[in-house]
Amino acid sequence: MEKWFYTSNGEQAGPVTAEVLRDLESQGLLNSASLVWCQDLPAWTPLGLVPAHVLPGGAVAVPPSLPVAGGPEQAHAFEFRGRAGEFFRIWIVNVVLTVLTLGIYAAWAKVRTRRYFYGNTLLDGKPFDFTANPIAILKGNLIFGGLFILYTIVGAVFPPLAIAVMLFIGALAPWLIHKAMRFRAHHTMHRNVRFGFRGTTGEAYAVFLGWPILVGLTIGILGPYVQFRQRKYFLGNLGWGKAEAAMRGTAGFFYKTFFKVLGLILILALLASLAAPALSALGRRQQEPAAMEQSTAPDAEESGDGEANGNLPSGMEGLVILGVLGFYGFMFFIFVFYQVRTQNYCINSTQWGDLGRLDSRVRVRDLIWLYFSNGIAVLLTLGLLIPWVKVRMARYRAERTVFLCSGSLDAVTAGIATEDSALGDAGADVFDFDIGF
Repeated sequence: MEKWFYTSNGEQAGPVTAEVLRDLESQGLLNSASLVWCQDLPAWTPLGLVPAHVLPGGAVAVPPSLPVAGGPEQAHAFEFRGRAGEFFRIWIVNVVLTVLTLGIYAAWAKVRTRRYFYGNTLLDGKPFDFTANPIAILKGNLIFGGLFILYTIVGAVFPPLAIAVMLFIGALAPWLIHKAMRFRAHHTMHRNVRFGFRGTTGEAYAVFLGWPILVGLTIGILGPYVQFRQRKYFLGNLGWGKAEAAMRGTAGFFYKTFFKVLGLILILALLASLAAPALSALGRRQQEPAAMEQSTAPDAEESGDGEANGNLPSGMEGLVILGVLGFYGFMFFIFVFYQVRTQNYCINSTQWGDLGRLDSRVRVRDLIWLYFSNGIAVLLTLGLLIPWVKVRMARYRAERTVFLCSGSLDAVTAGIATEDSALGDAGADVFDFDIGF
């Protein structure tokens, strides 16, 4: 009787019979991505790729001595093939029809947009797909749109009651996020295998309501930890077929990055405190000759000096403008730096079962340039280049992301993903929750 060896949690086990191997699979202890080996296989092979004539059969053998967990990873590239001109036609039709239908067409616009971007995003040469029904999203839009209108009317008639409505909406926020993630994940497919989301409503309330309250009570000390927990909720509860994601990172990286940012801000504050007296002294030196000239002039008493009139000394206006622009530029850099560092860390520390992991290589300098140039382009064209911006960002992120795995992506099998309501998805969009999938 053929003897089989398999890997579980990165460790080699066996030998077992073919019947035992199938029992382990039915119990969920193995899946089609789990590596197995027998004498008739040339190398360790994902269970889902073992030929039917090989399982079962053969005789007892000794497995290869090469360590399975340390096998070489293969990089499967992402690619985005969308074009700005092509998406512009979809975008402009979506905008016009949404306005003409007073927002009703927004559900169809959302689905068309996602299908375009998903269909033009390829992993290992095969596209993603978004399968949601616009009618399901429309129902959610109508319900939560009604709540938004109620809040607006109540705020105009009796403002104190509007606060109660806003608190009610805030109390719904974790539930909305949970429902939206389940809905979007379930309607995302690749290689005809659905994604899934196993996060619970209770966990959503903990990380999006309970922990944020404690941030205020701890004067912000828990801020990085809460951000870590929220990212873990999004990434660590995803699944692709039976390959369930597990985010193995820790909050320590968030605190390390936070303190780096805090250190940069303190350096900026120190430089500003040193520059302020120097600029003040420079301004006084510039005012002294002007004050002496004005004191000898016949109309000196009537005109007064620049400082008395509330004007900045000559040449100081430019320095003030440069200082303000420098401050906002520095804060923009801090924002992008923290976003890129933590995002790359979370994505790269997430393991997708036995299948593999993503590798995000987004760079701070790239994203700063993209954000800056995109903002200028949208501003100068009054928003007409928004499609170009979206396509540009999607292409960049695809180019900077790969999927690393030691087996084949064909080993992924469909898991059970429960059909979920579009209510949370629509509600989150109406109230502008940032839960992008």
